[in-house]
Amino acid sequence: MKRLLIIIASAFVLASCQKDEEITPVLQFENIYAIIDNPNDSVQHRTYNIYKEFGVPVYFNDTIGRVHVMDDVQGNPIYNYEKIDLSWSFHSYNKNTYEFDYMTDDKQKMKALDIIETYLKDASPSLRPFSFFVTNSTRMYNQGVLSTTYRNSTFNIGFRTILMTGNWTAKQLADQPGLMKRQMVLSKITNYVEDVALFSSVSKSVWYGGLGWEKIYDPKGLQFVIGWRDMEMLYDDWSGARWYTAEELEIMRNNARTVAGSFGFIKGNHTTKGLETPSNATYDLQDYVIETLKYSPEEFEQIWGKYPLVMKKYGIVRNIIENKLLIKL
Repeated sequence: MKRLLIIIASAFVLASCQKDEEITPVLQFENIYAIIDNPNDSVQHRTYNIYKEFGVPVYFNDTIGRVHVMDDVQGNPIYNYEKIDLSWSFHSYNKNTYEFDYMTDDKQKMKALDIIETYLKDASPSLRPFSFFVTNSTRMYNQGVLSTTYRNSTFNIGFRTILMTGNWTAKQLADQPGLMKRQMVLSKITNYVEDVALFSSVSKSVWYGGLGWEKIYDPKGLQFVIGWRDMEMLYDDWSGARWYTAEELEIMRNNARTVAGSFGFIKGNHTTKGLETPSNATYDLQDYVIETLKYSPEEFEQIWGKYPLVMKKYGIVRNIIENKLLIKL
């Protein structure tokens, strides 16, 4: 009798297990972010090669994949669709909504891939985003109200995704990889809070605020007057440069550096093209990132080496870029 009960119990357990196996849905986990090759599609094939070399997917649609969850009672598959989420920033998550004008022209897509490939070849792994998303244009809504429109080559650096828009000019095609690199460094560098605080403490806080240089400088002699007038020369896009020879421009730039460098600044207020002090340390840091990426360490020291406050700030920024973001200057 005891033996019979054991056999019956075993049969009951086996039947229960088989029944559970029949009704339990099976999730099929797939790498939905992977790019699949299609040699017959030139855009898809190139996108795949970029993904294969750098591990960064490029998307032209915000719906990037699907996961099979289960089958319904009729046996039809039920999927969960994965979409790109642009709401993550480096410091917060917003609840904005987006509308996309998708890019469909293959020539424009190839231009986008030119930019992306150039960027990835130059950028260290620490500057590679999780993905790129390319559209003709993108509209962002905050609580149902249009707040930002991205179009005509504008881009946005997000926490996971770099959003790009098309319609590039020849100059924009050449410049955009470098612009994205600068913006990505700026986005990353603010994560090093202690270093940024140390940078901000080098120049006195009372020197910021868009002040006239005469308010913080001892106006003695002709040198200061000339330097104040020449602050615009420190900007590469200054339109007046065409009226001077290279030698004259360098003299004026040295005069301007004497003014700015004395306070640890390498540029002035952006709104007035340098005719006032930087508005705050954030803009000051942006100027340093741009110039640090623009010049080699030797070139930067040759230009600014005699200004101790400038070199102290430069050392802080260089340390972050080289030793923490692992970018070779």
